[in-house]
Amino acid sequence: MVFIMPDNLNLPSDVETWYKGVGVDFFKKLNVKENQRILDFGSRIGNYSIPIAQIIGENGKVFALDVNHDALDELMERAKFYNLDNIFPIKTDGELKIKLPDNSIDIILFYDVIYPICRRKGLKAYNEILSEFHRILKKDGILSILFAHLDDLDLTIDNAIEITVEKFDFIGELEHLTMHWNLLKNGIIHNFRKK
Repeated sequence: MVFIMPDNLNLPSDVETWYKGVGVDFFKKLNVKENQRILDFGSRIGNYSIPIAQIIGENGKVFALDVNHDALDELMERAKFYNLDNIFPIKTDGELKIKLPDNSIDIILFYDVIYPICRRKGLKAYNEILSEFHRILKKDGILSILFAHLDDLDLTIDNAIEITVEKFDFIGELEHLTMHWNLLKNGIIHNFRKK
């Protein structure tokens, strides 16, 4: 299903384009399917959660986790507007322990979140969150990462991939338009599978 953007909802034009189909196309290429359970880690206002919720249907679940509680509130307003009952907010205070059961998630989106986590807690936080992702992912579950702003951490993408493959198998890249702070931007997504 593709979103029809109402005239009275004030969204930037790139978000409107994303909601009208680019986002759904992106997540179908990522192999998001009906009935899956997805964690959108660092979801903000839900630019990823909204199109995913359309794909997974009423029996799937999107867990939208963020430290910005106002952003999560806005996400839930958008979900309500689009009659999406399958998005569940997780408000956090920045802790790296995720309140989800072991082996319960099919896909984790970790898009442009490494920098803020490591800026506050140091590079060891990346290893900690990877361990938590490994815990909650189902067997053969997918960890999808958009590496961004790593230069500010003195970390290269190659180094980040090396750290990640200690717990996950690298399965490939997807180059596609992505949503970055309400702007469509070409990005490279790195995908990993739980070992």
